[in-house]
Amino acid sequence: MAPPKPSGKGAKKAVKSTKAVRTGDKKRKKSRKESYSVYIYRVLKQVHPDTGISSKAMSIMNSFVNDVFERIAAEASRLAHYNKRSTISSREVQTAVRLILPGELAKHAVSEGTKAVTKVYTRKHFRIGYKNFQIGDIVRITDSTDGEDYFAQIIQLIVNEYSQGFAFVIWLVPKLGYNFKSSDQFDLSNYTSFMGLVFAIVLSKEEKPVPLSACEFECHSLIPNWSPEHEVRAQFRNELKERIEANKREGIF
Repeated sequence: MAPPKPSGKGAKKAVKSTKAVRTGDKKRKKSRKESYSVYIYRVLKQVHPDTGISSKAMSIMNSFVNDVFERIAAEASRLAHYNKRSTISSREVQTAVRLILPGELAKHAVSEGTKAVTKVYTRKHFRIGYKNFQIGDIVRITDSTDGEDYFAQIIQLIVNEYSQGFAFVIWLVPKLGYNFKSSDQFDLSNYTSFMGLVFAIVLSKEEKPVPLSACEFECHSLIPNWSPEHEVRAQFRNELKERIEANKREGIF
């Protein structure tokens, strides 16, 4: 006896349900892809207000932006993992940008990114971190403009605020191949070059005081045309010596 044939209606329903599942999968996949259309349109209107853009061209632009962002995020994540960090910092993002984007475009992107990060942090956050800062603290500072690490000792806290928040004057210690501790003391006579820098915090934990050694910093010099290679005047060098000696006498460090 031949097995009964499935009814045509049942078969059609099965096909329809399969199609529905596939359609649902497509919708879910599409929703994962971010759309930057509004942002792209706004930028284009700033450049050429009278020029429109077709939906196909917008789709290509959006795909390109998605691809670039995904590559930067993936590279930054790899760098953070390599550096044994649990959080991606601005340093990893900027390094990823330099690796992925070509020459001048990378420089421009890093510059704009630095400005954006600086603007995000409010004075409230500066004050929270500032409570933990002490004269004599030794810190490792990352200058995100060139990715270099420097060791520094705070010699004076500045209470007055300037455009980037709280600032403090530090004595920059040349690299000696090891991490300094807050208990370390330094003899200025051993060094031929001393640099006074002003740094402002641009990265810190929100709502929590953070030890200075755990912060990452961006260099904001108050001296025009200043670079880290410039040597401080002899007079200022003597002032630094006097300040540190006075701090030692007072038992600050």
